Amino acid sequence: MFYYGDKAPGRIFLLVTGIIYIVVGALGILGGLATIELMQSPWRGMWERLGTTTLNYYFVVYSVVVGLFALYMGILGIKHRNNRDYAAYLFNLGILAIILDVGGNFFFSTLSPTSLFFLGLPICYMVGAHKNK
Repeated sequence: MFYYGDKAPGRIFLLVTGIIYIVVGALGILGGLATIELMQSPWRGMWERLGTTTLNYYFVVYSVVVGLFALYMGILGIKHRNNRDYAAYLFNLGILAIILDVGGNFFFSTLSPTSLFFLGLPICYMVGAHKNK
């Protein structure tokens, strides 16, 4: 069943968080790919002098993967913000985003105020999806 216009109660939540996810995902992908490029040869010596370890490479790959996932979440959130049939799927994507966020913070020990913001973002996404059920 589809809701159109102002009848979908969670459409604003999904629209706003979807736009934020698209922007954050694109920036994460671009930043990760730029870092991967900088870690390659002529810049490699600089990274080794700074004490870069294999964990940093994992962190860069993780940021690209999370960026792709955020881009996917944003596109689906905007596309299906008025569709009641996708509400449960979007809710599950929000749960997966929380797991990725908490897992990344735990594994890479990067708890900061911005991680609290990125923990609140999937919660708002899930609220929008839950309102559409």
